[in-house]
Amino acid sequence: MKPSILIDKSVLECLSDDEVKVLHEFFTVVIPPVLVLELQTDMVQTERRKGKAGITQLAERLCHPNARPNSSFAEMLVLCLLGQEIPMKQQPIRIDGKAMTTSDGRPFIYSDEDQGSSRLRRWISKDFSEGDTSWAKERRNLITEIDLEPLIRNFRRDMTGVLGKSDLTDSASLLAQSIQKDDPAWGLRHLKTCLEMVTVDQDLQTKIHNRWLNNGMPNLHKFAPYAYYCYWVYATFLTGVSLSLLGTRRTNLIDVEYVFYLPFCMVFSSGDKFHEQFAPVFLNDDQKFVKSQELKNDLSSILEILRGIPNGTVSGCRMNRETIIAALPKSNTIKLWLKYRKTITNDTSPTKTSKSDEEVISFMKPFIESIKKHDRESKDDDSLSE
Repeated sequence: MKPSILIDKSVLECLSDDEVKVLHEFFTVVIPPVLVLELQTDMVQTERRKGKAGITQLAERLCHPNARPNSSFAEMLVLCLLGQEIPMKQQPIRIDGKAMTTSDGRPFIYSDEDQGSSRLRRWISKDFSEGDTSWAKERRNLITEIDLEPLIRNFRRDMTGVLGKSDLTDSASLLAQSIQKDDPAWGLRHLKTCLEMVTVDQDLQTKIHNRWLNNGMPNLHKFAPYAYYCYWVYATFLTGVSLSLLGTRRTNLIDVEYVFYLPFCMVFSSGDKFHEQFAPVFLNDDQKFVKSQELKNDLSSILEILRGIPNGTVSGCRMNRETIIAALPKSNTIKLWLKYRKTITNDTSPTKTSKSDEEVISFMKPFIESIKKHDRESKDDDSLSE
């Protein structure tokens, strides 16, 4: 597994096509739903600037066999509150996988294509629906209507006694202490505010509340670790805005969403000033924030090395990795690669034979048959429901 990197739209727009290819060679790119939604939201603006070809180009840059979509933070937050474990191991995760078994009894997890990947694939094929454009216009209108004042006012009312620090990192630390306090009254207050972050129907709210009661009314950190993390980020954002430590730009509320996905990456790269200020507060010591321009400079330097190698191409990154590492020891990309990979070696695997191909096909056949059977049964179920 390659080091995982979370990027925002500014990175996609900043890099050239070849630089993006090098990025995919060195990293597993995490695709959060908010990134796909940002592309779609900008569809109206992009149509005026570059036409739909601009969306197609960005979708092509994002789609790659090494890229991995991540489940929505809202879905994960609710499931976590309901008791499902959400692994926060700096790797992208999907929570919608189905447990399946091959005909010879081997268990595996299968996930259907997620909605975001489906949209990207359509846009690459220049398949744009009226729904895409109308949704983009609607979302842009909603963004212009964002009003932070009521959120801040309510937060100040509910969090009396917690606010007061003049430094963002100190404020985050104070909030973490408050949320982790073993006080049922405060625990309930934080839980209710956490539920206001997402749309949760009354039945689910009742289930979550009952689970909290049955578990002894613990603090949010003990009760639902990922939900706690998202709430901590959100509370720190509102605190930062209320204390004038962060700007009041409407889109900052959208940008906060990227920070909800930090537990599923090793590196976060952005060209956004808000991200540069806000995201590092929540990074662990073994994670790193990289400015988009620094990332671009690094990838450009790697391209220059490749172009200086006879027959060197982007696809030859694996075979020429040792040469690149020796030539660019101070490169952030190389440092991160060396940090997150235990061993770095050239691709010296033997040429595949027809026998090894047959072995791979034989190994994969039961899995493919099980997936096809699942798809057939799903279609049958859909036709019966109609």
